[in-house]
Amino acid sequence: MTKKHTLLIGVLLAGLAGSSFAISTAKIDAVRNKEAIAESDTAIIEEFIKDAFSELLERSSLSDTGSARMTIISKSTSASQSGQILYGPKYIAVVKNELISALKKVNTQKEETRKTILTTNLIMIINDLANYETSRLALEYLESPNTMIRYWAANSATNPNLIKQLNESSEDVRNNFTQKILNAAKAEESADIVMVLARAGELKSGAVNEIMTTLAQKRIDLYNSWNVSNEITD
Repeated sequence: MTKKHTLLIGVLLAGLAGSSFAISTAKIDAVRNKEAIAESDTAIIEEFIKDAFSELLERSSLSDTGSARMTIISKSTSASQSGQILYGPKYIAVVKNELISALKKVNTQKEETRKTILTTNLIMIINDLANYETSRLALEYLESPNTMIRYWAANSATNPNLIKQLNESSEDVRNNFTQKILNAAKAEESADIVMVLARAGELKSGAVNEIMTTLAQKRIDLYNSWNVSNEITD
């Protein structure tokens, strides 16, 4: 099995969502179906997200955590275009706070397998949301010693939808991302993750040339030392 297949097997298993999600979605679906949401609906959004994250953190298997994760993502947008104007930002703001809290809790886990499963799912939520406010949280995991976590952190930092947002945001916001990606590029050895980080080439930033040069040089050095693998990456 190639390293790429090893990395992706977690995605396949985490995507096996079953019917074991115990939190009722009736109230949040009612809010999502509104064409205009009221301030009182904020409490329903907060309650659902808090309960959903609590449920996720209680799970231990990839399939169970994947079920909770996909439910959180599936409720992140309104069914109505007009409703989304208020619903989307409120949902993201609450999710961001829960992610911060959840990542802190997971970092205290002593059992490494469970810690990896939970951290990976939390970062996959960040990747699926593709919002620069939440994606900032993934930047701290770009140099994690765990390959799976680094892989999803790299995806979260270079998600095409995120890059589009970053290119429309301030230079300071872009520079924060590009500096972290550059540091990761200098340290990264996995060909699969190097390929993901290369998507940063679409960012409108002066640091992009250095990122791409760094990634290219790492591959060149492997060819020169006859240690290259995953040549299709190039």
